[in-house]
Amino acid sequence: VRDALRDLVNEGLVTPRPRTWAVVREFTASDITDLIEVRSALEVLAFRLAAQRRTRAGLAKLRADLDAERAAAERGDGAEARRAAADFHETVTELADNALLTELEGTLRSRMRWLLGQHDDFTVVAEEHEELFRRIEARDVEGVEELALRHLETSQSKATEHRRRLAAE
Repeated sequence: VRDALRDLVNEGLVTPRPRTWAVVREFTASDITDLIEVRSALEVLAFRLAAQRRTRAGLAKLRADLDAERAAAERGDGAEARRAAADFHETVTELADNALLTELEGTLRSRMRWLLGQHDDFTVVAEEHEELFRRIEARDVEGVEELALRHLETSQSKATEHRRRLAAE
């Protein structure tokens, strides 16, 4: 349990309290803004490099992530759709074939998965992932950058809607 808690602290998901229990971290508006800024920089780079460096095997893995996401979205399985969407983003980072980018993604993985799960519109996200996949497959670097930026805006607006709905409940 101590090792698991230490891992969660290192991932930024738990806040340790000396001589007492650790508590689950609550992300402030400022924390979320910081995450969005970092995500924007890293993901646009990841998508651009993925379009340049993609391989057949990488595309097959990305397709499998996307198919799992679409199937979960169609079933209304939010947990699985979120998981597969996060897997899609991680596979894009793998396709980028940049060791430092992969290391940074690993360090931020849990927080980014949390951030990516802050919406309920699985179909819209899956459709944008489909379009991103096509751009990567076609090695359309400019198109994938433009679409990645639009995807970030969609994610942010869907997350804002989601938080407003939760606050109203």
